[in-house]
Amino acid sequence: MEPKKPDKVRASIGTATVLGLELVRSDCVPTTAYLQTYYEGRCSANCSFCAQARTSGASLKRIARGLYPPYPADTIVERLHKAVEAKILKRICLQTLIYDEFLSHVLWLTENLPVPISVSLPPQSDEILQRLKDNGVDKIVIPIDGITEEVFDSIKGNKVDGPYRWEKHLDGIERALRIFGRGNVGTHLMIGLGETEKEAAELIQRLHDIGAYSALFAYTPIENTQLKREKPTLQHYRKIQLLHYLISKNISGIDGMEFVDGRVEDFGVDVKDIVLSGKPFQTTGCPDCNRPFSTEDPRVIYNFPRELTKEEIKKIEETING
Repeated sequence: MEPKKPDKVRASIGTATVLGLELVRSDCVPTTAYLQTYYEGRCSANCSFCAQARTSGASLKRIARGLYPPYPADTIVERLHKAVEAKILKRICLQTLIYDEFLSHVLWLTENLPVPISVSLPPQSDEILQRLKDNGVDKIVIPIDGITEEVFDSIKGNKVDGPYRWEKHLDGIERALRIFGRGNVGTHLMIGLGETEKEAAELIQRLHDIGAYSALFAYTPIENTQLKREKPTLQHYRKIQLLHYLISKNISGIDGMEFVDGRVEDFGVDVKDIVLSGKPFQTTGCPDCNRPFSTEDPRVIYNFPRELTKEEIKKIEETING
């Protein structure tokens, strides 16, 4: 497959502001540039939560809450080189729509964008993964999104006429680990789709044990998409954030935790000082990823893109203990 230059690339509104393409005021600017491959139509996949899914009626400009307008590819590449050289941005995150030429566009972009680069895409052949690595990509993300196979099938697999299969995604992660190495392959986990805290801990532990990292997202309802659910409760999300932190930092593991009816009752260690640090509640994912307000609004923050204030930590402590 030959690389092919795309005419346009989507960039988050925050990224476009950093690059001088938009003028939007924000108290927290992105430390990673968030891009998405551009296609005039809809993605050929059919994830029920996604604005750009094949049968979605939502605006194509959005990914979750965030606006991603298209810009000329040359402009994006040129300005990103300057921003990375000036250390204004520390990483490029390229997300992908699925359409006929998306891989040729990804290959061209990864050849021409400044490093370091993370690429988020469905499972690929070993040949494509190696080419991405040779192009300077150091992190591969294969989004699972659903915590269990049942949830996965209901949001992006069989039950929504989607192309994805649970076992193929897990196999894709394991194959990517053989090429990129432990700690360099990740996934996205979407919280709030009916999973229990125990099920979340089991998958986070399974991924951690094989060397894959996971980024947590709160499900965000988007108008005119297939999926109609409420956002997760803050208590449910905070507990999973804490479970995630303990497992990923090797502080505790699922074998030492206790669950009753799927809800965590004992984290296996004293978590008071860990909660007071605020660290479990900051954005998770690739290095230097802060995703300001990508899945939340300023009134209800699920993933903090910065250090927390004492007042915010106190409120989180009350939420977890409530």
